[in-house]
Amino acid sequence: MSAAKIDPILLSVYARTFKSITDEMSISMQQTTRSPILCEAKDFVTGVYDAEGRMLEHLGTVRDHVLDNARLASGETLLDVGCGNGLIAFGGLERGARVVFVDVSRPLLDDCRGLAVDAGIVDRCRFLEAA
Repeated sequence: MSAAKIDPILLSVYARTFKSITDEMSISMQQTTRSPILCEAKDFVTGVYDAEGRMLEHLGTVRDHVLDNARLASGETLLDVGCGNGLIAFGGLERGARVVFVDVSRPLLDDCRGLAVDAGIVDRCRFLEAA
């Protein structure tokens, strides 16, 4: 069985086309959102956001897979370095863990803190801004 031939010129055209599309999408997203996740961190992870920039639906299955493999137990401490919007961290909190949120983005950490306060679980959280 022989490998399929790939036309390098056509491959380059496709790569540039996809890059152009993603660049335009990111510019549009930055111009139309108030979400610190997109504006400050430029984190374009797929999700559904409300008008205030809060994530409504996200990659819960990925989070659950990571936490299942970590065998995180209630009462243990989870260190989430590069926590972003708290996808993994809030999953750990749902499982009864204590969580240390660490990120370089102060707006993202503030957003996570606000969500933890609203959920009544901030007593199990620490928030550290990385340099």
